[in-house]
Amino acid sequence: MYKNIKITGIGTSYPPNECSYNELEKHFKKRGIRIKSLMTILGKEKRYSMDENTNYFGLLMQASQMALDESNMNASNIDMIVVVAETPEHISPTNAMNLAYHLNADNVKIAYDLNGNCAGGVLAIDQVSRYLESNEDIQNALIVNAFMGSYIRREEDPISFSTFSDSSSAIMLEKKTEDWISGFLGSEYRTNCSYIKMDVFPSSGFQAILTGNKRSENDVKLDINSSIDLSFIPDVWSDLLNGLLKKNQLSVGDISNYIFSQFSLYHIVTTMAKLKQDQAKAPYVGQKYGYNGGCSPIFALNEVKNNLKAQDYIILCGIGAGYLSSAVLYKI
Repeated sequence: MYKNIKITGIGTSYPPNECSYNELEKHFKKRGIRIKSLMTILGKEKRYSMDENTNYFGLLMQASQMALDESNMNASNIDMIVVVAETPEHISPTNAMNLAYHLNADNVKIAYDLNGNCAGGVLAIDQVSRYLESNEDIQNALIVNAFMGSYIRREEDPISFSTFSDSSSAIMLEKKTEDWISGFLGSEYRTNCSYIKMDVFPSSGFQAILTGNKRSENDVKLDINSSIDLSFIPDVWSDLLNGLLKKNQLSVGDISNYIFSQFSLYHIVTTMAKLKQDQAKAPYVGQKYGYNGGCSPIFALNEVKNNLKAQDYIILCGIGAGYLSSAVLYKI
């Protein structure tokens, strides 16, 4: 018998306020900036934003409830809640604590926040799965990602303003005793700290904001360093994935779906070409939802979950500012 860590439920949510490519094009045309080529390379057509009628924890609760319903689980049975947020609503109490309160998860034993930037959704699956494996008292965990792009995008920046969306995603992990090995199988990482100026938020840092006078609009937004060439990402991903496959004695063809962070369609297409794999094995949903950070691999997984079969291998892969790239191997 094997103790497997399985994904038993997935949920996604995003606000109804859509901004189309035509609206974005008009916005930047007034500023003398063309975005057509950028949007084609990144594979984006629209994005979504919260308004005064949308509640931060309402979005998280919606995704969470979808994952709970799919798992046939009640919130009162949740042992562990982890909120992965690079755009947290609160620092204290934690967003996980707030979410537990809103869900009425009265019996939760552990609730904390995690931040791995855009790699955070994949990172959390790895860390929480390993914790479930080692702690006999914890049988399940709800992992909820929150990315509110509208909080941090700048109106004059084509990348963030044109593509960053607001959304939440959730997955339910449960410990299952089975006769075969399945679920979470392992992970692989690559880190290079020389890119710490890649995406800085808040751009002026909390020290300057909270103890100084740097509190202008741009001081509290994301500072994207456009001079950094991100064309290295497919090389990082292909090396990362080959390392993960070799460690688990698998070949690139054994994987049914490669599920990447959805920032750039070009990066995904190029990575699949390096792996010599069919592009159809890498689901892309960025054209539907915009870019939603650490939520994005879960949105892509949600898109293909009904097509996955028992014994299929999948890999989830992301990369976060700095950079940290993470990948998780999973067997259905």
